[in-house]
Amino acid sequence: MQITAATFADPAMRQYLQTYYENQKAEAVASWKARDPIPENAEFRLPDGSVLIGKAIQISAEQMEKAIVPFDQWLDFQIDRFTNPGLGPKRLEMAQQQLDFVQANGPDSSSNARTTFSSNGVLLAALYTDGTTMTSNGSAQILSPILDRANDLELTGQMRTDYLTREIQVALSKRHRDLNVTSHPDNAIPTKREFGQLWHPNFDIDDHHASAIAEAQASYDDAHAWYQQSQTNLDQMRDFLLKMQEA
Repeated sequence: MQITAATFADPAMRQYLQTYYENQKAEAVASWKARDPIPENAEFRLPDGSVLIGKAIQISAEQMEKAIVPFDQWLDFQIDRFTNPGLGPKRLEMAQQQLDFVQANGPDSSSNARTTFSSNGVLLAALYTDGTTMTSNGSAQILSPILDRANDLELTGQMRTDYLTREIQVALSKRHRDLNVTSHPDNAIPTKREFGQLWHPNFDIDDHHASAIAEAQASYDDAHAWYQQSQTNLDQMRDFLLKMQEA
């Protein structure tokens, strides 16, 4: 028996799923009733080492039971977890892809900066090989109408690059008489490290990349733990439903 989104929308499965839901709900409530009493006051240790004593919020088993979503809402959530990439099995795949992407795009990978626009050594904008842009030092407001126009015209590829290069240069040169435009051919596009050293010398790109990897790894670990627990829950649900159908 394979559990999919269709399982929770199948009228023939409704009675079995409702029995499973009620069983899980009863177990959750029983577990809450059996828990150790919560102290009236709770201690919280702050980052500086000091201890804060606060009054604990008491939640009864009855309140906890009322907080559990109704059966039909539970069904909708189960369907959503199979169809929403952020909730279903694809969550782990997406987290792995993000981790792989961050690891592969380190400081010495291509910056993809095709053209830069600067004035007096200050970067105003950069045009990337995929037709996207980066703006800084107050140039965003100037270039926003140009980007909107390029999107409205649905420009892509070389046509988009040529259009943006021309229009950005015209717009920025009206404010910056000493505008410097530098374009890089495919075989001379700077790496992220080179780009950073040129325009952001005080920016630690290695530290930034290490932080990005740590963040992506933490997201993957969370997704992996969630996936394993999800699979365990599905296995338990499948076994429960099979036994009910056999009975």
